[in-house]
Order: sequence, then structure tokens, then C-alpha cells
Amino acid sequence: MDINFHYFAVKSLAVKAGFSADESQLIASYSQFVDDYNRAGTVMLDNVPEFARHLAKKEGRGWCFHCVTTGFSSWFDFAKLLSRDNQRNIAIPFHFIPPQPLNAKIPEGSPDWRVAPETFEKPTVLRDLMLYAKERYRNAPAARENLILIGLLLHVFADTYAHQKFSGFGGWWNHGVVTSSYDNLEQSHAPRVTAEANGEPAALDGGLPSPFVGHATFGHSPDETFLCFTARQKKRDHALFDLKYTRDNTAEFLLCARRLLNFLRDCRGLKALSQSEWEPIGAAVRRGFLTREKEPKKLVIHWRKSFPDIDYDYRVGALLSQSLSQPHPSSLARVANSNAAVDLVERAVNGEKALADIFSDGDPSLVEQEDEISTLPREMAQLNAANDSLPSVLTRQTLAVHGEDFFWFNVFAKRVRDAVKRGFDK
Repeated sequence: MDINFHYFAVKSLAVKAGFSADESQLIASYSQFVDDYNRAGTVMLDNVPEFARHLAKKEGRGWCFHCVTTGFSSWFDFAKLLSRDNQRNIAIPFHFIPPQPLNAKIPEGSPDWRVAPETFEKPTVLRDLMLYAKERYRNAPAARENLILIGLLLHVFADTYAHQKFSGFGGWWNHGVVTSSYDNLEQSHAPRVTAEANGEPAALDGGLPSPFVGHATFGHSPDETFLCFTARQKKRDHALFDLKYTRDNTAEFLLCARRLLNFLRDCRGLKALSQSEWEPIGAAVRRGFLTREKEPKKLVIHWRKSFPDIDYDYRVGALLSQSLSQPHPSSLARVANSNAAVDLVERAVNGEKALADIFSDGDPSLVEQEDEISTLPREMAQLNAANDSLPSVLTRQTLAVHGEDFFWFNVFAKRVRDAVKRGFDK
């Protein structure tokens, strides 16, 4: 799934579950942030809250904080997922969560690691985590961190519907091809959405083992809210695409939305909606699903047609600025020895956009400005050739801390990662 579900649908459903506008915004923002938080390694901060210091190390006057990466958006990020460690730490816990923990006695090459939609009907790692989040919220409904945890887990929950039949481990079990697709928006057959169109025929003919994680050979078809597709995958290694199925994403994601809404109501001590209560909400959510639009500002207009009483606004930089801020420009400009470096520093400290540059290559709020604003990592790479010392100075700048949300997200992400590796333990 993408921002159309993870932010827009989730916020709509949170409001309809009875959460306030601010609470719904926090839940939905951290649901989407899971995809956008692709910062790897560490970042220097002037302080770290006590509850998050197990993720940090004191260094001089500041703290070296280890980012618990949850997202991947650039081609460089996807390349990193060829590593089994990154599959275990990023892809599987947050996007392709299996029913059982990774220490289960199941061979890594087994199709049992494929994702299945979470229904709460039997014990799974995700069910345990979501029950834990519900308990935390009920015990302290005013605590912002409990809303952040709910938002994070709603992302993982929703991805079990979009990513069903795929695995966060790269291998033959992700081999497949989309044979046909139907556009529920235009009510017409759509062009095939598959890696074959992206120049990957070897991954489709069954002749080579697939290195791809998840639905890479399918393109974006499993995530599109408007699409119905027919596909073929393998039931076992060395087989010829003998697993055939059709999936209507719009209908499947509506099922996900209803279960998600009822979970949110359960958090608040409310009973599940009846069919008659769900129908008008489901119809409005379905209208939200029927779009090809990806740009957030246009999606705001689109979703407000269905939910005119809800305000939508997702920006990575704005979210991060609730916890972090850049140092004053003059403190960094002194380290730059060239005009190009000074220009870079001035752009890098430009408030929200700078924070988004540092923590997320894939901030959807920057789509429109892509031609004007270069991401910080790319420009640092260019500067590296001219001045090897400058990039390390810039990347080691100390950010100011004035809030806790960012740290709670990392603490909970680490908890989710650990639960997926070893099983959930309160």
C-alpha cells in the first residue's frame, strides 16, 4: 500500500472511530512515516530522552542516536534489501510480517514465510503486538506515544493485505507475473503492471532464482488501491508458476479498512460496527481508493470529496519538526570552505525540508519540488569528491531536541523488530 491508504484512509478511519482530529493526525502520520523513515545509521543530537537512551551513545556534548530504519524508497534502499540482515531488520518487521517469529523452526526457503492477511482469529506476532498497543492505549489514552504505536502497527497490519503471498526474504517464493489487470476507477482493463515492463524478463521465466524482496517482480500492482489483477506465482521451487489467483485490491483493502476501523473502536472500548453502520463509511473509503493520484496535495482534494469534515496534511518535515530542529545556519556555515558548500548548508538548514532531507529520501511532500530541491545525501556525495572532510562535518551536525515523538517511534520500531525476531514478550 502507499500513502493513499497508510495516511489518507487511516486518518479517515481514525476520525470515524471517534479519535479527535489531532489524535487521528498523529496516528495516520506515523502510519505513513513507516514508509518514509529510511535514514540508516546514526544522527547526532544534543539530547536523548531517558527512555530512548538504549538506542544512543554519549559522544562529547551530544548523543549519537541509532536510527531504527523502517522504510525504503530509493533504488539504493532497494539494493540494500539484498542483504539478509536488512530483510530481517526492515522489510520483514514493517512490511512483510509473517505469522510466526523469525526464530521459528521453519526453513528460510519455505513458503510459510509468505505474508497472510491479519484477521485476529489466531495467535500471530502482529496480533500480540496490536493487543499490547490496545492495552497501552486503554491504560493511558492521553499519552501521545500510545497513538504513535497504534499508527506504526496499523501500517504493518495494512501491509499484510497488500503484501499477502509475498515474503520479506528474497527468493523463488516471490517469483511471479501479473497476467492481466482491471482498473476499478476507469472500469477497463489496465496495462500489465509487472517487472517484465521494467526489463526483468529473467525474473519471470523461472530460469533464475529471484533476488527480489516482496512484490518487486510485480511492480506496484499489489499496492494500488484502484486495481484488480490476476497473477501467477510458484508454489514451490523449480515449479512453473502453478499458483494462480485474482485479487481485487479495492475490495480486499476495504476488508482491511473495516477490520482496522473496528480495531480502533475496540481500543476506545466501542463495539464493532454493524453492516448498516459500516456501509456509508465503506462507500466513502472506496471512493477514496479509486484514484491514480500520488501527489499528497491533490490527494487532499480527492479525499475531502468523500470526507469534507476532515483536514488532511502529511509532511515528513513537519512531523519531525515536532521533536527536532536544525542548529542556526551560522554555526554550520563556518565549516564550509567553498561557495557551493555554503549554498548547500543554507538549503540544508531550511526548516522542515532539511529535516525531511536528513531522515527521508522519499518524502512525498517534496514531489512537486523535486526539480528544485536536491536531497542532502546526493549533494553530499557530489561534495565528497572535492572535499572529503566536509560531508562528515555536515552529517555529524548536532540537531536540537525539543520533543519526544520521534524517539517513541524509534523505541516502538525496535520493539516490533525484536518481537518479529524472537517472539512478542511484554
